[in-house]
Amino acid sequence: MCDSAFTSFPRVTAMENAAYEEERVRFFDWKIVVLVAIIYSMNAFLFESASRLFPHEERVTIMVPALASVLFGPVIGALGSGFGNLLLDIFEKMVLSSEGLAPRHAIGFLGNLVGGAVTGLYSRRLVVKRDDPILSGQNLVLVLRNTLASILGMAVVTGVIIGYGRWLLGLVNMDTYDLTRGVGLAGAIITNNGFVLLVSMIPLQILFLYVERHRVRAYEQQLHQSLTMRPISKPARSPIEVQEFRGVGRGFVLRSWSGLRLKVHNKLDFPMRYRIEVRAQDHVDPSVLYTEIIPPGGSDVCDLQLYPFDDADRKIQLVFRPWVDDAATLKRVFEEDVAFPFEYTYSVMLPGNRRFKVLVSLVGIMAMLAAVAQALRNLQAAMVGQTTSSFVAFLVTAGVVIAEVLVVVIWYLMRKRQVGV
Repeated sequence: MCDSAFTSFPRVTAMENAAYEEERVRFFDWKIVVLVAIIYSMNAFLFESASRLFPHEERVTIMVPALASVLFGPVIGALGSGFGNLLLDIFEKMVLSSEGLAPRHAIGFLGNLVGGAVTGLYSRRLVVKRDDPILSGQNLVLVLRNTLASILGMAVVTGVIIGYGRWLLGLVNMDTYDLTRGVGLAGAIITNNGFVLLVSMIPLQILFLYVERHRVRAYEQQLHQSLTMRPISKPARSPIEVQEFRGVGRGFVLRSWSGLRLKVHNKLDFPMRYRIEVRAQDHVDPSVLYTEIIPPGGSDVCDLQLYPFDDADRKIQLVFRPWVDDAATLKRVFEEDVAFPFEYTYSVMLPGNRRFKVLVSLVGIMAMLAAVAQALRNLQAAMVGQTTSSFVAFLVTAGVVIAEVLVVVIWYLMRKRQVGV
């Protein structure tokens, strides 16, 4: 085995199991909060057709902050729900109705904020591995629990805060609601939001598990492919041959230690020891190491560690120098730069934080279904009423749907080409 000149970091003891750990969802992630808030606030635009399927004017996108609370926890769910409701009020009142905001909208912000937090606190994280069954008894119990948590938070708690909050505003002459109307509003929110969450959260969570398992399998496949060190160049004449240079473990992940294995073959007809200098864009430990004295035709194996700094195609160079216990020979080696460089490239993956991507995919699916429903409704109006505006609206909506489908297909083909399958 090779000897290192120095080791600045501790060795990975279980080399074959190194290099993979799923990135944990952070306590606060502003990107997810912004996405949830924007999608929730687009209820008046994206889901006009879906809202007509329900007996009242439900906020169909209430499923988005509820799902975010389940997937990402109470803080992200609460902020996305609260600010999404505020944006929705701004769209509905100031943009669509040319009205101003009132103190009651602050109550709506508070109700959604607390409702999202309660949902996140009482729900449990959905976790699935590549070979786990989706419709297992444990998963079904978990899905049902999370659905009840979403109803408790986004329907019951939100409804009570908004209904009784508007009654309290009425007591100080800041609203027109009395106790009867406040209780009625609370009951309506509980009933309407609860119905939407009951019929949406169960299939959405099951869909999430299916999408998540598919992504786990695809991610692990890409991780396995990242272990390949692809040669770029090698010296024309060299006394050594690199018989093997590859990653070990699960794969190369950004800012995570993983292993490298190097097998060197001595092509000379006499024993020789080599100094190996590792020059890489990422941190490699050790960066200088020495082989054993390799007999003619023999080989030696070296283990290294790699810590990637970026998720991209990276380069690494191995420079071999003959190393003997003779001062004059060593002086000539360095003065004449007797070196044999081998250059390779490899790919680094992002950590396995797939939940943000899954949420984006689910939201995209819902938006596309809403667009299709809107197109069908406009088509029906055009065929029945023969109105030009409805027909134009149908053409515009259909164009948007086609564009979305093309974007999804193009993205899929690009990713398939990158993965190489």
